[in-house]
Amino acid sequence: MVITLVLLSLLIIVATKLVTIKRAQFSMSQINFLPKTDLLYIKDKHTLGFINADGTSSDTIQVELYYDEDDFLYQAAFRGGTIVFTSGPASGSSTYRPSLYVWEFNEDLYKLCSGYISVVSLEISPDGEKVFISSGGTLSEITLDSCDSQKLFIADEEFDVGATINWSSGDFVIEKDDMLWYVPQRENRLEGESVRYLTSGINPAMSPDGQWVSFIRDDGIYVINTGNSSERLLFPRQYSSGYSHTQKFPYPRWSPDSNYIVFHDCKTDFCSSKPEEYQIYQLNIETLELIHITSGGLFPYWHLEETK
Repeated sequence: MVITLVLLSLLIIVATKLVTIKRAQFSMSQINFLPKTDLLYIKDKHTLGFINADGTSSDTIQVELYYDEDDFLYQAAFRGGTIVFTSGPASGSSTYRPSLYVWEFNEDLYKLCSGYISVVSLEISPDGEKVFISSGGTLSEITLDSCDSQKLFIADEEFDVGATINWSSGDFVIEKDDMLWYVPQRENRLEGESVRYLTSGINPAMSPDGQWVSFIRDDGIYVINTGNSSERLLFPRQYSSGYSHTQKFPYPRWSPDSNYIVFHDCKTDFCSSKPEEYQIYQLNIETLELIHITSGGLFPYWHLEETK
C-alpha cells in the first residue's frame, strides 16, 4: 500500500511538471513596461534582448528557467503583450528537457506550457492567442491561454523538421531532408495530391503577405516566390554542410511589411552555440541593403502587432 502511494505521488509530480505555473525572477514592480522595440532575440542563455531594427533602444529582460539553472534560452517570439520562448539543456547535459514557456506581460507569472518537447521553429498567430510549432516531425497549434495542443500535420514522427505557416491561408512550407514542400491547408501529410515541391534548403520562413519564403543553403540565404517558384540569393555566405541547423545556420524572420528579413550570422568562420559569437543583421530583400543591428545574439524575431 505504501509503495503504491509513493508511486502515485511520483506520477502526480511528473504530470504536474508538464503544465506548471512558475514565478519569474522579476515582478511587475521591477519591470513596469514591456520594451517597445522592433525585435526580440536571445541575448544570452537567460536573457531576452529587445532592440529596434536600426540598432537603437536596446533593452533586456532576465528570465528564470524551470528545470535547471544550466538550461539555456533557445528561441523566442512575441506579439502584442505575449512572449513565447523555448529552452533546452546545456551542452553535454545527459537530461533531455526542451520546454515551451508562455509569458503574458500583464502578469508577473509565466507558465511552462509543454515540457520534454524539441521545438524546431515557432510562430505566434496574428491575434496573439496561438503559437505554431514544429516538433518531432509534427506541426502543432498550441492555444496559449489553456496550453491545449492540436496536431495539424505529421511530416515524419522520427525526425525534427523545420516549418513555417501562412496564418491567413493556413498553408505550410515544410522542410524535410533538406527539401522544401508547399502544403495547402487541407493536406495533413506530404503524400497529399496538392503538395508541391518548392526547392532545396532548410529553415524556411514565410513572409506575412504569403508571397515569399526565405531559406538557407550551404552558400547563403535565399528567397523563393511561392507563386512562380522564382528564387534569389540574398546574402552569400559559405556555410559548412556539417553545421547545426539551429545554432550555426541563421533562421531569418520577416518584417510586418514583408520587405525585410532579420537574421543572426557567425562573426567568424566557425561558431559554437554561444550568442556572443554572433551578430544580428537586417536585409532589404529588394535593394539588398544590409544593416548591422547588434553584436551578440541569436534568433531575432520581428515584433508584430496583434490583429484581433
